[in-house]
Amino acid sequence: GYGAQASERAAELARHFTQGHDIPRAVQYLLQAGQNALRLSAHVEALSRFTQGLTLLTAQPETPERTQQEVGLQIGVGVAQMATKGFAAPEVERAFVRAHLLCQQIGDTPDLFHVLIGLWAFYFTRGELLTARTLAERLLRLAHTADNPALLAVDLAEVDEWLAALPVDTNDHDRVLLMPECIDPARL
Repeated sequence: GYGAQASERAAELARHFTQGHDIPRAVQYLLQAGQNALRLSAHVEALSRFTQGLTLLTAQPETPERTQQEVGLQIGVGVAQMATKGFAAPEVERAFVRAHLLCQQIGDTPDLFHVLIGLWAFYFTRGELLTARTLAERLLRLAHTADNPALLAVDLAEVDEWLAALPVDTNDHDRVLLMPECIDPARL
Protein backbone atom coordinates (compact mmCIF):
# COMPACT_ATOMS: atom_id res chain seq x y z
CA GLY A 1 0.00 0.00 0.00
CA TYR A 2 0.83 3.63 -0.11
CA GLY A 3 0.51 4.22 3.63
CA ALA A 4 1.21 7.84 4.44
CA GLN A 5 1.38 8.73 0.74
CA ALA A 6 -2.20 7.57 0.06
CA SER A 7 -3.55 11.10 0.52
CA GLU A 8 -1.04 12.52 -1.96
CA ARG A 9 -1.86 9.77 -4.47
CA ALA A 10 -5.63 9.85 -3.95
CA ALA A 11 -6.48 10.60 -7.60
CA GLU A 12 -4.32 7.72 -8.80
CA LEU A 13 -5.78 5.35 -6.22
CA ALA A 14 -9.31 6.43 -7.14
CA ARG A 15 -8.61 5.54 -10.77
CA HIS A 16 -7.22 2.12 -9.82
CA PHE A 17 -10.14 1.28 -7.52
CA THR A 18 -12.64 2.48 -10.13
CA GLN A 19 -11.07 0.23 -12.76
CA GLY A 20 -11.05 -2.63 -10.26
CA HIS A 21 -14.77 -2.04 -9.50
CA ASP A 22 -14.08 -1.44 -5.80
CA ILE A 23 -16.55 1.44 -5.71
CA PRO A 24 -16.53 2.23 -1.97
CA ARG A 25 -12.75 2.71 -1.98
CA ALA A 26 -12.85 4.52 -5.34
CA VAL A 27 -15.35 7.00 -3.89
CA GLN A 28 -13.26 7.36 -0.71
CA TYR A 29 -10.24 8.35 -2.78
CA LEU A 30 -12.25 10.58 -5.14
CA LEU A 31 -13.47 12.47 -2.08
CA GLN A 32 -9.90 12.77 -0.82
CA ALA A 33 -8.63 13.83 -4.27
CA GLY A 34 -11.36 16.47 -4.46
CA GLN A 35 -10.46 17.79 -1.01
CA ASN A 36 -6.79 17.91 -2.04
CA ALA A 37 -7.76 19.90 -5.15
CA LEU A 38 -9.81 22.33 -3.03
CA ARG A 39 -6.80 22.93 -0.79
CA LEU A 40 -4.82 23.85 -3.91
CA SER A 41 -7.65 26.11 -5.17
CA ALA A 42 -8.12 23.78 -8.14
CA HIS A 43 -11.88 24.15 -7.92
CA VAL A 44 -12.75 22.79 -11.37
CA GLU A 45 -10.67 19.67 -10.74
CA ALA A 46 -12.23 19.29 -7.30
CA LEU A 47 -15.71 19.56 -8.77
CA SER A 48 -14.81 16.89 -11.31
CA ARG A 49 -13.59 14.49 -8.60
CA PHE A 50 -16.66 15.05 -6.41
CA THR A 51 -18.99 14.60 -9.39
CA GLN A 52 -17.23 11.37 -10.37
CA GLY A 53 -17.74 10.11 -6.84
CA LEU A 54 -21.45 10.97 -6.91
CA THR A 55 -21.83 9.20 -10.25
CA LEU A 56 -20.21 6.04 -8.85
CA LEU A 57 -22.45 6.16 -5.78
CA THR A 58 -25.65 6.06 -7.84
CA ALA A 59 -25.17 2.34 -8.53
CA GLN A 60 -24.45 1.49 -4.89
CA PRO A 61 -27.04 0.19 -2.43
CA GLU A 62 -28.33 2.52 0.28
CA THR A 63 -26.18 2.02 3.36
CA PRO A 64 -25.12 4.35 6.18
CA GLU A 65 -21.55 4.36 4.76
CA ARG A 66 -22.80 5.29 1.28
CA THR A 67 -24.93 8.09 2.76
CA GLN A 68 -21.95 9.44 4.73
CA GLN A 69 -19.80 9.39 1.57
CA GLU A 70 -22.48 11.27 -0.34
CA VAL A 71 -22.65 13.93 2.36
CA GLY A 72 -18.90 14.56 1.99
CA LEU A 73 -19.15 14.66 -1.80
CA GLN A 74 -22.15 17.04 -1.73
CA ILE A 75 -20.32 19.39 0.64
CA GLY A 76 -17.36 19.31 -1.73
CA VAL A 77 -19.59 20.08 -4.72
CA GLY A 78 -21.17 22.98 -2.83
CA VAL A 79 -17.81 24.50 -1.88
CA ALA A 80 -16.38 24.04 -5.39
CA GLN A 81 -19.51 25.56 -6.94
CA MET A 82 -19.24 28.56 -4.60
CA ALA A 83 -15.76 29.20 -5.99
CA THR A 84 -16.61 28.58 -9.65
CA LYS A 85 -20.18 29.87 -9.99
CA GLY A 86 -20.63 32.10 -6.96
CA PHE A 87 -22.13 31.76 -3.51
CA ALA A 88 -25.69 32.32 -4.78
CA ALA A 89 -25.63 29.81 -7.65
CA PRO A 90 -28.54 27.35 -7.70
CA GLU A 91 -26.01 24.49 -7.83
CA VAL A 92 -24.70 25.58 -4.43
CA GLU A 93 -28.15 25.41 -2.89
CA ARG A 94 -28.86 22.06 -4.56
CA ALA A 95 -25.68 20.48 -3.15
CA PHE A 96 -26.10 21.79 0.39
CA VAL A 97 -29.83 21.03 0.52
CA ARG A 98 -29.12 17.45 -0.56
CA ALA A 99 -26.33 17.19 2.04
CA HIS A 100 -28.69 18.54 4.70
CA LEU A 101 -31.35 15.97 3.81
CA LEU A 102 -28.73 13.22 4.10
CA CYS A 103 -27.52 14.57 7.46
CA GLN A 104 -31.08 14.33 8.73
CA GLN A 105 -31.12 10.67 7.69
CA ILE A 106 -27.79 9.94 9.38
CA GLY A 107 -28.54 11.77 12.60
CA ASP A 108 -25.76 13.30 14.63
CA THR A 109 -22.86 14.00 12.25
CA PRO A 110 -20.00 16.52 12.42
CA ASP A 111 -20.70 17.35 8.76
CA LEU A 112 -23.97 19.04 9.71
CA PHE A 113 -22.10 22.15 10.84
CA HIS A 114 -20.39 22.50 7.45
CA VAL A 115 -23.66 21.90 5.64
CA LEU A 116 -25.44 24.59 7.65
CA ILE A 117 -22.61 27.06 7.03
CA GLY A 118 -22.90 26.38 3.30
CA LEU A 119 -26.66 26.94 3.40
CA TRP A 120 -26.21 30.06 5.52
CA ALA A 121 -23.71 31.50 3.02
CA PHE A 122 -26.04 30.74 0.12
CA TYR A 123 -29.12 32.36 1.69
CA PHE A 124 -27.19 35.29 3.15
CA THR A 125 -25.64 36.09 -0.24
CA ARG A 126 -29.02 35.74 -1.97
CA GLY A 127 -30.46 38.24 0.46
CA GLU A 128 -32.83 35.73 2.04
CA LEU A 129 -31.97 37.11 5.43
CA LEU A 130 -34.73 35.58 7.52
CA THR A 131 -33.68 32.14 6.35
CA ALA A 132 -30.03 33.08 6.95
CA ARG A 133 -30.95 34.26 10.46
CA THR A 134 -32.71 30.98 11.23
CA LEU A 135 -29.69 29.03 10.04
CA ALA A 136 -27.36 31.28 12.04
CA GLU A 137 -29.39 30.61 15.18
CA ARG A 138 -29.22 26.88 14.51
CA LEU A 139 -25.45 27.11 14.02
CA LEU A 140 -25.13 28.96 17.30
CA ARG A 141 -27.12 26.26 19.14
CA LEU A 142 -25.05 23.55 17.46
CA ALA A 143 -21.77 25.26 18.44
CA HIS A 144 -22.93 25.55 22.05
CA THR A 145 -24.19 21.96 22.12
CA ALA A 146 -20.79 20.81 20.91
CA ASP A 147 -19.33 23.01 23.67
CA ASN A 148 -17.08 24.60 21.06
CA PRO A 149 -18.13 28.19 20.39
CA ALA A 150 -14.99 28.54 18.26
CA LEU A 151 -16.89 26.55 15.64
CA LEU A 152 -19.28 29.43 15.18
CA ALA A 153 -18.39 31.16 11.95
CA VAL A 154 -21.63 33.07 11.55
CA ASP A 155 -22.08 36.40 13.24
CA LEU A 156 -25.74 36.84 14.23
CA ALA A 157 -25.18 40.54 14.77
CA GLU A 158 -24.13 40.89 11.13
CA VAL A 159 -27.32 39.18 9.93
CA ASP A 160 -29.41 41.33 12.29
CA GLU A 161 -27.72 44.48 10.97
CA TRP A 162 -28.72 43.57 7.41
CA LEU A 163 -32.26 42.70 8.52
CA ALA A 164 -32.63 46.03 10.34
CA ALA A 165 -31.53 47.90 7.22
CA LEU A 166 -34.24 46.33 5.07
CA PRO A 167 -37.24 48.41 4.05
CA VAL A 168 -40.43 46.90 5.43
CA ASP A 169 -42.32 45.18 2.64
CA THR A 170 -44.98 42.78 3.78
CA ASN A 171 -44.88 40.80 0.54
CA ASP A 172 -41.19 40.01 0.31
CA HIS A 173 -39.34 41.51 3.26
CA ASP A 174 -36.77 38.70 3.50
CA ARG A 175 -35.33 39.16 0.02
CA VAL A 176 -32.96 41.92 -1.03
CA LEU A 177 -30.11 41.87 -3.52
CA LEU A 178 -26.81 41.94 -1.67
CA MET A 179 -23.39 42.26 -3.16
CA PRO A 180 -21.20 39.16 -2.69
CA GLU A 181 -18.72 41.32 -0.77
CA CYS A 182 -21.11 41.35 2.19
CA ILE A 183 -19.79 37.97 3.32
CA ASP A 184 -16.23 37.06 4.02
CA PRO A 185 -15.38 33.65 2.40
CA ALA A 186 -12.47 33.26 4.82
CA ARG A 187 -15.03 32.79 7.61
CA LEU A 188 -16.54 29.70 5.96
